[in-house]
Amino acid sequence: MKSHSKPLLLAVSCLWIEALAIVVLTVVGVVSLLKGADQSATAAIALSVLLLIFAAGIAGAGYFMLCGYRTARSFGVTWQIFQSAIGIWMCFNGLVAWGIPILIITILAFRFLFAAETIAATNKAVSR
Repeated sequence: MKSHSKPLLLAVSCLWIEALAIVVLTVVGVVSLLKGADQSATAAIALSVLLLIFAAGIAGAGYFMLCGYRTARSFGVTWQIFQSAIGIWMCFNGLVAWGIPILIITILAFRFLFAAETIAATNKAVSR
Protein backbone atom coordinates (compact mmCIF):
# COMPACT_ATOMS: atom_id res chain seq x y z
CA MET A 1 0.00 0.00 0.00
CA LYS A 2 1.34 3.41 -0.99
CA SER A 3 1.94 5.91 1.77
CA HIS A 4 0.54 9.39 1.14
CA SER A 5 1.65 12.69 2.64
CA LYS A 6 -0.49 14.31 5.29
CA PRO A 7 -1.27 17.46 3.22
CA LEU A 8 -2.41 15.28 0.31
CA LEU A 9 -4.70 13.27 2.58
CA LEU A 10 -6.09 16.47 4.10
CA ALA A 11 -6.71 17.99 0.63
CA VAL A 12 -8.53 14.83 -0.46
CA SER A 13 -10.49 14.83 2.81
CA CYS A 14 -11.64 18.40 2.14
CA LEU A 15 -12.82 17.43 -1.34
CA TRP A 16 -14.64 14.35 -0.06
CA ILE A 17 -16.30 16.34 2.75
CA GLU A 18 -17.55 18.82 0.15
CA ALA A 19 -18.84 16.00 -2.05
CA LEU A 20 -20.62 14.42 0.91
CA ALA A 21 -22.16 17.77 1.88
CA ILE A 22 -23.50 18.20 -1.67
CA VAL A 23 -25.04 14.71 -1.60
CA VAL A 24 -26.65 15.35 1.81
CA LEU A 25 -28.09 18.71 0.71
CA THR A 26 -29.38 17.11 -2.50
CA VAL A 27 -31.14 14.36 -0.52
CA VAL A 28 -32.65 17.00 1.79
CA GLY A 29 -33.90 18.89 -1.26
CA VAL A 30 -35.44 15.78 -2.80
CA VAL A 31 -37.14 14.85 0.48
CA SER A 32 -38.48 18.40 0.71
CA LEU A 33 -39.81 18.09 -2.83
CA LEU A 34 -41.50 14.78 -2.02
CA LYS A 35 -43.14 16.31 1.05
CA GLY A 36 -44.86 18.80 -1.23
CA ALA A 37 -42.73 21.91 -1.00
CA ASP A 38 -43.67 24.67 -3.42
CA GLN A 39 -41.11 24.09 -6.15
CA SER A 40 -41.07 23.21 -9.79
CA ALA A 41 -40.55 19.45 -9.80
CA THR A 42 -38.74 19.49 -13.13
CA ALA A 43 -36.29 22.19 -12.04
CA ALA A 44 -35.70 20.49 -8.69
CA ILE A 45 -34.95 17.13 -10.31
CA ALA A 46 -32.65 18.72 -12.89
CA LEU A 47 -30.78 20.61 -10.15
CA SER A 48 -30.51 17.44 -8.07
CA VAL A 49 -29.00 15.50 -10.98
CA LEU A 50 -26.56 18.35 -11.67
CA LEU A 51 -25.50 18.49 -8.02
CA LEU A 52 -24.95 14.73 -7.91
CA ILE A 53 -22.78 14.98 -11.04
CA PHE A 54 -20.71 17.69 -9.31
CA ALA A 55 -20.41 15.53 -6.19
CA ALA A 56 -19.21 12.57 -8.27
CA GLY A 57 -16.68 14.79 -10.02
CA ILE A 58 -15.34 16.12 -6.74
CA ALA A 59 -15.11 12.65 -5.20
CA GLY A 60 -13.40 11.40 -8.36
CA ALA A 61 -10.91 14.25 -8.22
CA GLY A 62 -10.02 13.21 -4.68
CA TYR A 63 -9.51 9.61 -5.76
CA PHE A 64 -7.36 10.55 -8.74
CA MET A 65 -5.31 12.89 -6.56
CA LEU A 66 -4.48 9.84 -4.44
CA CYS A 67 -3.44 8.10 -7.67
CA GLY A 68 -1.09 11.02 -8.35
CA TYR A 69 -2.70 12.72 -11.34
CA ARG A 70 -2.06 16.47 -11.60
CA THR A 71 -5.25 17.13 -13.57
CA ALA A 72 -7.25 16.06 -10.51
CA ARG A 73 -5.50 18.72 -8.44
CA SER A 74 -6.39 21.30 -11.10
CA PHE A 75 -10.05 20.29 -10.87
CA GLY A 76 -9.84 20.58 -7.08
CA VAL A 77 -8.42 24.10 -7.32
CA THR A 78 -11.07 25.13 -9.87
CA TRP A 79 -13.79 23.77 -7.59
CA GLN A 80 -12.39 25.75 -4.65
CA ILE A 81 -12.53 28.97 -6.67
CA PHE A 82 -16.19 28.21 -7.44
CA GLN A 83 -16.86 27.38 -3.77
CA SER A 84 -15.22 30.60 -2.56
CA ALA A 85 -17.47 32.63 -4.87
CA ILE A 86 -20.51 30.85 -3.44
CA GLY A 87 -19.32 31.35 0.16
CA ILE A 88 -18.65 35.06 -0.37
CA TRP A 89 -22.01 35.54 -2.09
CA MET A 90 -23.78 33.83 0.82
CA CYS A 91 -22.00 36.00 3.38
CA PHE A 92 -22.96 39.20 1.57
CA ASN A 93 -26.58 38.10 1.13
CA GLY A 94 -27.49 37.33 4.72
CA LEU A 95 -26.58 33.63 4.76
CA VAL A 96 -23.50 33.99 6.93
CA ALA A 97 -24.19 30.74 8.81
CA TRP A 98 -23.86 28.90 5.48
CA GLY A 99 -21.15 31.06 3.93
CA ILE A 100 -18.57 30.92 6.73
CA PRO A 101 -18.27 27.08 6.82
CA ILE A 102 -17.96 27.04 3.03
CA LEU A 103 -15.18 29.62 3.18
CA ILE A 104 -13.38 27.79 6.00
CA ILE A 105 -13.24 24.48 4.15
CA THR A 106 -12.29 26.30 0.95
CA ILE A 107 -9.37 28.04 2.63
CA LEU A 108 -8.23 24.75 4.18
CA ALA A 109 -8.52 22.96 0.85
CA PHE A 110 -6.51 25.70 -0.92
CA ARG A 111 -3.83 25.46 1.74
CA PHE A 112 -3.52 21.68 1.35
CA LEU A 113 -3.89 21.66 -2.46
CA PHE A 114 -0.94 24.04 -2.78
CA ALA A 115 1.27 22.34 -0.19
CA ALA A 116 4.64 21.30 -1.62
CA GLU A 117 4.01 17.68 -0.62
CA THR A 118 0.66 17.63 -2.45
CA ILE A 119 2.16 19.14 -5.59
CA ALA A 120 5.01 16.63 -5.53
CA ALA A 121 2.62 13.71 -4.97
CA THR A 122 0.25 14.76 -7.77
CA ASN A 123 2.71 15.22 -10.60
CA LYS A 124 1.81 12.26 -12.81
CA ALA A 125 0.71 13.16 -16.33
CA VAL A 126 -2.35 11.48 -17.80
CA SER A 127 -1.20 8.85 -20.28
CA ARG A 128 -3.23 7.71 -23.24
